[in-house]
Amino acid sequence: MRFLKRLMNGVHLLARSMRIIWNDKTLMAFPLASTLCTLTVLWLIYISVGPDKVRLFINTRPDEIGVQHFNYGWYVMLALAYLALSFLTVFFNTAVVGCTYISMTQRDSKFMEGVLLSLKNLLSILLWSIFASTFGLLLSVLDWFKYTSRYTRKVLGSEWSMMTYFVLPVIEIENVTIFSAMGRSTRIMSDTWGEHATARFGMGLFFSILSLPALALLLFAYFYWGQVSYFIDALALSWVLFSLVLAQAAQSVLAVVLYLYATSGTPPEGWTGELLAKAFGKPVEEEAGEAA
Repeated sequence: MRFLKRLMNGVHLLARSMRIIWNDKTLMAFPLASTLCTLTVLWLIYISVGPDKVRLFINTRPDEIGVQHFNYGWYVMLALAYLALSFLTVFFNTAVVGCTYISMTQRDSKFMEGVLLSLKNLLSILLWSIFASTFGLLLSVLDWFKYTSRYTRKVLGSEWSMMTYFVLPVIEIENVTIFSAMGRSTRIMSDTWGEHATARFGMGLFFSILSLPALALLLFAYFYWGQVSYFIDALALSWVLFSLVLAQAAQSVLAVVLYLYATSGTPPEGWTGELLAKAFGKPVEEEAGEAA
């Protein structure tokens, strides 16, 4: 029952978030732009490295006696590509946040407004993308597991998800540094939902379902033609990437809605306080302990 309640709450939050994206078509442009930029980066990596890793200086190299050694340039290339993709994700999500805030508080937004807002906070976006994709990724993994999360909470003073959930809205709207944004995010979360709030929505489930047609296409191509062409691969990859960035855009829209609700105390138009109040709650372990 608890899972079904969380699932239904996620459906309602997702539907209203997607309605905002649908009503302001500008917001749809950012997932498309993010997908195109991501595919461009992946294509550049492919043509520079090649399928057999023999392009440029990336391939392994033999020494004088013929022993193969890995060139560290390969790992540097992977690290730079990972950071570039992280930066693109944060850049366009920040643009979605800015345009969502304009759309919900003033008027319909414009694409270049979001781009300019992201460029205005370019240094913070760059620093956050580096921090979140390296140190933040490790903390997210540690915070995921029950035993290690206890130690990360003792060190950080709160859960990593609490510290980071409102980072992009705070950076974009309040124009502060990333570390000030983490502190502000923690205070907003704890003041509104409590010190041990946890996310009560799972939009990823629905967008995972949205990605199923890509898998079906690959399986159909393989069993019908006996192989999968580069065109089918590219088409399936594009669909999966678009689903992922659309999910991130919906999450960014929801973050702005929850930020406005938490800072003003009143739900935005088209939303209810009851629905937003249920977005976060106590961890399942605590609920089970209280019930017992």
